[in-house]
Amino acid sequence: MDRVEERLIEEVRKYDHLYNFSSKNYKDCQMASNSWRDISRNTGVEVAECMERWKNLRDEYARLRMKLATRSCDPGGQKEPAFYHLLSWLAPHVKYCETESHYDQTTSSEESTSSSSAESDTDPVESPVSRPKRKRKRDQDDWFVEQLVNLEERRVEAEQMLLQGDDECSRFGQTVADMLRRLPEDSVSEVMFEVYNLIHESRQNFCCS
Repeated sequence: MDRVEERLIEEVRKYDHLYNFSSKNYKDCQMASNSWRDISRNTGVEVAECMERWKNLRDEYARLRMKLATRSCDPGGQKEPAFYHLLSWLAPHVKYCETESHYDQTTSSEESTSSSSAESDTDPVESPVSRPKRKRKRDQDDWFVEQLVNLEERRVEAEQMLLQGDDECSRFGQTVADMLRRLPEDSVSEVMFEVYNLIHESRQNFCCS
């Protein structure tokens, strides 16, 4: 893990609505977009990259947490990476991993006694019930991140268009438009035509010179 990702984890933690499903602002796209812009400024990384890195870190933490839970009885389990401890505060918000690991342990225990118990033959049927729910949850999170990325891209495009339109000619055009609005309504068309002809003639003269 590099220093940027460490800083990213620290910054995301400040914004509860970005990871806490129970937050009333969790689905507020505008609020999330503003928060990601703050995180981008504080980390020096583009918004889209911040969001993508966070998604990868969150998913990797969830997978590792589930794996470690299933190996909790193994004293020789794998060593926890540094980022796992940095994300320990995220534990209450990835509870589905605990459910999944609990399911895996239960199923393993039941399968070991399947030869002597008829009930164990029906237990594995429960797996398709819980897993689709977790998959839908992950799909919803991915969709939400995608919407935020799209929202940020549209915002950047809009800002670029505004910057491109904020030149001398655009300001002059806006001034002329404001002046036209103050004229009597029956004379607006005539004045617009005269202005158009003046610009057209000037353009023709420059082209021919």
